[in-house]
Amino acid sequence: GDVTVPVSPTLALVGGVGYEKLKISQQSVLIDGDGVPVVDDNGNYVGDPSAPRLLAYDSDGIIWDAGVLWRPSRRTSLELRVGRRYDTMHYTGTLDWQAGPNSNVQIAYFDTIDSFGRGLNDSLNGLPFAFDALRNPFTGLPTGCVSGENGLNCLNGTLAGISAANYRRRGVSGQYSYARGRWNWGLGMGWTQRKFIAPDVGILAAIDGLKDNNYYAALYGGMQIDPLTSVNASLYANHMDAGGSDLNFTNYGGYVTYARQFGRRLTGQASVGVDAVATWTPGDVTVPVSPTLALVGGVGYEKLKISQQSVLIDGSILSVPGPTVPTYARSAFLF
Repeated sequence: GDVTVPVSPTLALVGGVGYEKLKISQQSVLIDGDGVPVVDDNGNYVGDPSAPRLLAYDSDGIIWDAGVLWRPSRRTSLELRVGRRYDTMHYTGTLDWQAGPNSNVQIAYFDTIDSFGRGLNDSLNGLPFAFDALRNPFTGLPTGCVSGENGLNCLNGTLAGISAANYRRRGVSGQYSYARGRWNWGLGMGWTQRKFIAPDVGILAAIDGLKDNNYYAALYGGMQIDPLTSVNASLYANHMDAGGSDLNFTNYGGYVTYARQFGRRLTGQASVGVDAVATWTPGDVTVPVSPTLALVGGVGYEKLKISQQSVLIDGSILSVPGPTVPTYARSAFLF
């Protein structure tokens, strides 16, 4: 439980202590006679019910945190906490500032153990009752942020990448929103890091401890021309540093949309904009310049050496080895 102890009209000490047991395990994958994992018709790994479950994470013990809560006014709240959880030091912080009658600023630092499903469920639970998803008008996919009664909420950190693995998720998110009369606009940005948790053995052992980082920013604005007509615009960018993968990517774009409602069930819209994805590996860069054209290139340094061991032959018997004889050498560095 948590305890709050006021020490002044604007400052309070906060803290909590509890017990937490957290265990993450996964089913062993069925291996065929050649040592290859078995997959079904959908490309999913087949579990081996005869093998024990593989333990990926096990934490059992007391957790605690302590900090301060500062409320200099009804419009401003800052809470900072430090403690111990997940067998390491644990830090969190939140700032909520009602900058004016029509604007709001929210900044948070978070640290949790999550999966894609749990993280998505928690993010959806934090959304307001009514909201408008900011969608790319060309693909129909969400850009990661939604506009609601509490301003802008961004789910980019949660939607950064679908993974079957569990991970420790840390990051910072910030949102600013403004609404007055027919106008509204907002800015959201943040950073999320995932450190993957997997068993020491099995097919996912290679990703244990790997990290990826996602950076995002979104700017939107809109105007309600009349009860049936609106104009909205958005700029967005996401960059994923895939960590253990050779593939990193950046998605960016912007658009302007004119929307008109016809009756209660029909809405029409016209949009103009750009949406692009730039991908690269540690030696190649691909930068799209149009829907059908992209610039590609790479530069690097590489070192490659091939050698063989010389041997002394006495009749048909291999005897004392001699020095190594280099047959090919090459150096390079890729980035």
